[in-house]
Amino acid sequence: FVIEDQFVDGDKVATRMTAHVRMRETGEAVTMLGINLAIIRGGKIHEEWNTWELLKSPDQAAPARGSLSTWG
Repeated sequence: FVIEDQFVDGDKVATRMTAHVRMRETGEAVTMLGINLAIIRGGKIHEEWNTWELLKSPDQAAPARGSLSTWG
């Protein structure tokens, strides 16, 4: 996992991350983008929500779900 961005506001933490993993079924190497939102209380995660998006290379037939915007 690579943490790309992380923001804290009081007890709330937002993290944008990239994971380079292998698919369990096929062993194929893939890249996933994730967003995690957490509420920390008493030094522990009290609540947590996350979502992941599987990126596909341009030569793969099925398009990735969702969207990716790059500003530069």
